[in-house]
Amino acid sequence: MFIIDGTAGADAVAKLHALGLVNGIDDDTFAPNRRLTRAQTAAILVRIAEHLEESSLPAGGGFSDIGRSVHRDVIRKAAAAGFTLGHRDGPFRPGAKVTRGQGATFVVGMLDRLVNRREVDLPL
Repeated sequence: MFIIDGTAGADAVAKLHALGLVNGIDDDTFAPNRRLTRAQTAAILVRIAEHLEESSLPAGGGFSDIGRSVHRDVIRKAAAAGFTLGHRDGPFRPGAKVTRGQGATFVVGMLDRLVNRREVDLPL
């Protein structure tokens, strides 16, 4: 059983998990109060975009610091899709925590792609 401990968003998390769009810290626990890394954020948004588009996103070039990340493939997909550009000095920093501004940039990049591809209609 997937445990979503103590969060007001438990129903939303359960729905996203059932669709395979979010995972937890292990097979059983979501840990809603932990912060996401940049790599985890990229993974979630790529899964959502691929689910809505019903196809796999193509991967683009990489960053110098994602070689060991388990999320390197989705990071390359997120970059190719325009969800992220990485940091100004070049690296992606997959293990860094996502700031609110970076999170907004990721989400707007994903929504922009989906709106432009007519997967969703939003007043952006």
